[in-house]
Amino acid sequence: MKKINLLFITSHIKSQGPNNQLRFLLTNLEAEVAPIVCVLGCRELNYNTTEIEKVCQVIYLNLSWIKGLLISPFKIQAIINQYHINVVQSFGIRCDIISLFLSEVKKVVVVRNLTMVNWSVKGVLGKLIGYSHLKIIKSFDVIIACSAGVQEHLLDYGIESIVINNSILLKMEGNEANNSHTKLRNFVTVSTKHPGKNIEFIINTFISDPNLKGCLLNVIGFVDQQLQQKHENDENIIFHGHVDNPLQVYAANDCFISASLHEGLPNAVLEALSVCCPVILSDITSHKVIVEGYNDIGRTFSNNSQTSLVAAIKEQKDMLALVDNVRFFELLERRFSPKYMSKNYVAQYKETMNV
Repeated sequence: MKKINLLFITSHIKSQGPNNQLRFLLTNLEAEVAPIVCVLGCRELNYNTTEIEKVCQVIYLNLSWIKGLLISPFKIQAIINQYHINVVQSFGIRCDIISLFLSEVKKVVVVRNLTMVNWSVKGVLGKLIGYSHLKIIKSFDVIIACSAGVQEHLLDYGIESIVINNSILLKMEGNEANNSHTKLRNFVTVSTKHPGKNIEFIINTFISDPNLKGCLLNVIGFVDQQLQQKHENDENIIFHGHVDNPLQVYAANDCFISASLHEGLPNAVLEALSVCCPVILSDITSHKVIVEGYNDIGRTFSNNSQTSLVAAIKEQKDMLALVDNVRFFELLERRFSPKYMSKNYVAQYKETMNV
């Protein structure tokens, strides 16, 4: 069978979400695919870089942000011609723009967030960028959504896509699995600068509902200074800020909570499950598809309803005796393993090339 020559285009290789997914994909690709990675910027020494370089050739263009837009289309087209590339897959808006100018290849784009939701928080200019990005996305030969929630978002703008879920490593090195499913008193949630995380709702629930008396809410990540000051005297709310080891924090708690109003595919939820920490999630599509059929280790609640969240916590507490760590790995293996993700990508490459 003829191999598919595949070129991945990324601005950089860092230790972060999209580059983690690139590593998972490359280290699990089937033999029918011959990958090359083109990095617009410079080489950065980190785990993703060393692991990716072990499995394929990485070409660094060493270009700045502006030069990357202006010069890289010509350099990448030369790479396409030299290595007889069949399929190009881009990572991020800058690489998506560059792909517009490439020829004689099939083009694949992966959408990893709710484009308009994320850009709209930046005002009018953000909305213009978001709409422009959606128009660029629509021009690709193959559009892949990293979750059913992202697929729904794209459909709202008339863009059809194929769902291939992001993946996560099933054995997180250096982290002990959670074995504290006994009292369900210690909870953890993740906050960012994005208001869609809905952190204040969770905090208000924990300080106002008498059923949660004696429970602790650990908040990791960015929290607005005013919000922290407002709750500095609430002893059951603990703000940790940035942590270098979120997996260890999840494993040290009894349950993970997310009240997000919208998500692409929430990595924090998958990470919590990977260390056998039960999850309680708002009932958005990207959450529901994760825990569907596994209500012993995860359940959803009606968002912005304190009554529903407290009821979900009580229901999860009633299920504690049935929690089996094997179920966590069964869920992740079936839906979110790197091998499963890579298999789906290869199938899509073959379909694109009519192989």
